[in-house]
Amino acid sequence: MAIATVIDVTDALSDAEIDEIAHLVERVTEVDGVRPLSEHVTMHLLAGHADGFRHIRAFVDDRLVAYASLDVSSHAGATVELVVDAPVRKLGVGGAVLDHALSETSGHLDMWAHGEFAAAGGLATSRGFRKVRSLYRMRRTLLGELPLAPVPDGVEVRSFDPDRDTDDWLALNAAAFSQLPDQGSWTRHDLAMRQQEDWFDPAGFLLAQAVNPDGSGGSLAGFHWTKVHRHMAQDSGGHAHEPIGEVYVLGIAPDWHGRGLGRALTVLGMEHLKAQGLTEIMLYVDSSNTAAISTYERLGFVRYEKDVLFASPVPARGESRLTMRDSR
Repeated sequence: MAIATVIDVTDALSDAEIDEIAHLVERVTEVDGVRPLSEHVTMHLLAGHADGFRHIRAFVDDRLVAYASLDVSSHAGATVELVVDAPVRKLGVGGAVLDHALSETSGHLDMWAHGEFAAAGGLATSRGFRKVRSLYRMRRTLLGELPLAPVPDGVEVRSFDPDRDTDDWLALNAAAFSQLPDQGSWTRHDLAMRQQEDWFDPAGFLLAQAVNPDGSGGSLAGFHWTKVHRHMAQDSGGHAHEPIGEVYVLGIAPDWHGRGLGRALTVLGMEHLKAQGLTEIMLYVDSSNTAAISTYERLGFVRYEKDVLFASPVPARGESRLTMRDSR
C-alpha cells in the first residue's frame, strides 16, 4: 500500500526547515539506534545551503516524513543519504524520495545506508542498486592497561598546528587515502569546516613527523585525528552511553607502511582520550582494509555495526533512469 506523498526539492533551507529535519533525524535515531546521516551530510545540512547539495523532502498531510541529502558536488558521481520516519515505512515513501534523487541525477548514484537494515537493502535492490562497499564500526574499552606500541625510530609525534601544517596534512591525507576519494579528496574548506566544530581539539590531532639526519623536521609520516562525541546517544541496542572517543581519521604515508607507525599512533590517541576521562573508543574502517582491521583487532577492538554503500546501475546513453526501476 502506498500513501499520497508531496515531494519538494530545494538547494537552500530556512532555519525552521533545518530544525524540522533535525527533529526527524532524532526520531529515526531513537527508533533505529543509529544516526541515519553521516557527519559530512549533517554539517552541510546545518549550513542550510551549500554548493553541490540538494535537499529532497517528502510530506504527508503537511508533515515531514522523509528527507534525502543529495550530494552532486563530486566528479565521481552523486551520493544520497536517506531518512524515513518509522510510521510511514513500507508505504512507498522511501521509494518516492529515492526515485526523485535518481531523476535529479544522470549517470552514477551512490546511496549510503547507516546500519545494515533489511529495509534499506530492500529499497536499494528494488531500484537496481548493488552493494559495493561496507564500513565496519569497531570499538573497545579504555579502562585498564592499554597496549604497548613504541613510536618507530626517526619519528616525532606532536599536535597539529593549523598555521603551519594545513597544506602538508592535506597532501599526506591525499596520499594516505588515494584509493578512497571521499576521504583523500578533502580540501582546505573541508578541513576548515571541521576545525569550526565544537568538538575540534588540535591537541587530539596527532602528527607523526620524520626527523632528518641533522635533527630538523622532515615530511609528515602519519597522523591520528581523534574526536570526542560528548552528547548522550544510544547504541544499536537502545542503551544510552556516556561521551565516547573516536579514531576519527588515521592515515599513514605510503613510505611508512609496515613499520608499526599506525599501531603506535592509534595507542597514542587512545592514551590522549583516556587522559580526558573517556572510557570507550570507536572507529570506522573499510571492510576491505584487512591490514587495518587486523591491527585494530590486535589492539582489542571488536566489530559491532556496519554501514553499507549501494551503487545504482549506469544507464546506457540516451536511456532514462526512470525506465530502470519498478513502480514501487
